[in-house]
Amino acid sequence: MAAKAGRTIGSINLKNMFTPILSRLFFADKWNIGYVFQSTEDFISLEALQNINWLKEDTSLYAADPFVLVKNAKIYIFYEDLRKTFSNGKINVIQDLSFTTKKNVSGLSTCGHMSYPYIFQEGNDVYCIPETSSLKEVRLYKFTNDHFTEVSPCAVLIEGQEFIDTSIFKYQDRYWLVTSVKGQPQNNYIYYSSKLAGPYKAHKLNPLPADETGGRGAGSVFMSNGKLYRPTQNTKVRYGYSVIINRIDSLTTKSYSTKPIFEIRPKKPYNRGVHNISFADNLIVFDGKRAIFSPFMPLAKLLKRCRYYSNRLFKN
Repeated sequence: MAAKAGRTIGSINLKNMFTPILSRLFFADKWNIGYVFQSTEDFISLEALQNINWLKEDTSLYAADPFVLVKNAKIYIFYEDLRKTFSNGKINVIQDLSFTTKKNVSGLSTCGHMSYPYIFQEGNDVYCIPETSSLKEVRLYKFTNDHFTEVSPCAVLIEGQEFIDTSIFKYQDRYWLVTSVKGQPQNNYIYYSSKLAGPYKAHKLNPLPADETGGRGAGSVFMSNGKLYRPTQNTKVRYGYSVIINRIDSLTTKSYSTKPIFEIRPKKPYNRGVHNISFADNLIVFDGKRAIFSPFMPLAKLLKRCRYYSNRLFKN
């Protein structure tokens, strides 16, 4: 009884009270990239990823937001690389499903943190739209070399707000942007144009309301059996917990409706979350996170917060 009393104060369980606090202080998320050789038709039919493989982990803390490109029989994966908790993300590319080949993508705006390098093909050209919310714009870049390590800016598609997780796709002879704005998780914003470089017009229904499962983009918008699908992040449990696959039932300049079809949940050993998925030529890539312990994590998290508030102070 004495031991039990030592673990509780009245009806308060000390373990339950302190475990979340210690977890936040001393643990961090470690993100990695996984893949399966599976068609989108099979993925939609089974509502699941089959025979999951994981890359051998990189030394960076984050290898997340992966987007896959298959070009000239070679596999390229573009992703957010975050070395430490208090550093800024940058965009890297790997070949041959190995971090030993990683290279930084040069030519992007130097704006601090970058993530979500959405890949879009138009004919033989390959483009990228990374998230650079601090610039308050969505900028289109074009790859300029065969190794996909260099880009040049093409056009600013939309601007004026801190846009996050922007997806671009072509549907019914129009180019569509679906995006979110930092601080507005309950809203989606859609823009469209007859030309890739714009100008883009705001959708009549903007902002489109969304809940915690249908707002922020979670990877490539894709077609399967003539139907259009959009992955979104499910943040109900925690940030980056799972991906919801939504079918887009209506998309015109005056209408937009979607229906959630199924959920991709995290699995061991990356059982803390999954928040991005991408498709190319019967290959599906995605990310996953697990928790790692470090006695120095409280200091790293403190430095990260100090850096965040310092940037906001000088920005204002």
